Amino acid sequence: AGENIGLSLDKTSSVKRGCVLVQKENPPKLSMSFKGNILWLCQEPLQINKTMILRCSTQEVECIVEQIEQRIDSSTLDIIEENAKELRLNEAGSIALKTKKPIVIEKFSFIAELGRFVLEKNHKLAGIGMII
Repeated sequence: AGENIGLSLDKTSSVKRGCVLVQKENPPKLSMSFKGNILWLCQEPLQINKTMILRCSTQEVECIVEQIEQRIDSSTLDIIEENAKELRLNEAGSIALKTKKPIVIEKFSFIAELGRFVLEKNHKLAGIGMII
């Protein structure tokens, strides 16, 4: 655990870069939607239904934010707005995300490596978050 490894497989399979290997008896969740807490780091505001790239562990997938449940002042943690339309630079928020295809996720409190994510816009880091 916690180390990079290489695998040689007996036969050709659909395993490729970004795939997540799991225990057959205890698989993590495969999901196309989840809720998370995020810190927005981009000058351009985070807006609902705008396509971005989500990276979680080795996985990469297109996603949209379906809802910004809370807009939060990151310095005081006071709630600025419920059901917000956008997050601005250095604001935090509770959001609902939807991915274009299923990804392997877990709550950050359970498996941190599968519970944190980044959002990219125009090939630049735009936000960091954790799955709740």
